[in-house]
Amino acid sequence: MFTRIKERFNETKKWYSSKTTKNRILLSHRTKGPALEYYDGTKHWLKFGRTHRDYDLPAVEFINGDREWWVEGKLHRDYDLPAVIKRGFKEYWINGEKHYGE
Repeated sequence: MFTRIKERFNETKKWYSSKTTKNRILLSHRTKGPALEYYDGTKHWLKFGRTHRDYDLPAVEFINGDREWWVEGKLHRDYDLPAVIKRGFKEYWINGEKHYGE
């Protein structure tokens, strides 16, 4: 069961699963769609409280088109593809470690 919480001060939407807790604290989690939708349109996918998205899809999508790929809470992208694309610049990350090259 998922619970949606909408923060009034900035209209951020958060989803929590009643089955995903750690030390009795609800962890943000959603199986279909982003766990966080910010007031500015940014979307953030989480799995059991950690930034994560499967199938080589960006885990964070900013309204301006910037994107970040995360796996289990670490910046990561396979196949020599950039894990961060911001304002046309590319960063390459594997398991949370920055790599250089293209």
